[in-house]
Amino acid sequence: MALEIRNLDDLIVRHVHRDFTTLHVDQTVGEALASIRSSNLAQKIVYFYVTDGQDHLVGVVPTRRL
Repeated sequence: MALEIRNLDDLIVRHVHRDFTTLHVDQTVGEALASIRSSNLAQKIVYFYVTDGQDHLVGVVPTRRL
């Protein structure tokens, strides 16, 4: 989506992607890859968000690291 001048007044939520997957902090790399492969995501994933048991963000993993 190209940013245009008229978009500068949009609420940021209009530009947020809601199609994402999270990985759990206790998963192994093998489990994470299996989870990713079983997800039917429509777009290319660049980053995975790692969460704890309370769904708090713990970190971000770039796909190239897996």
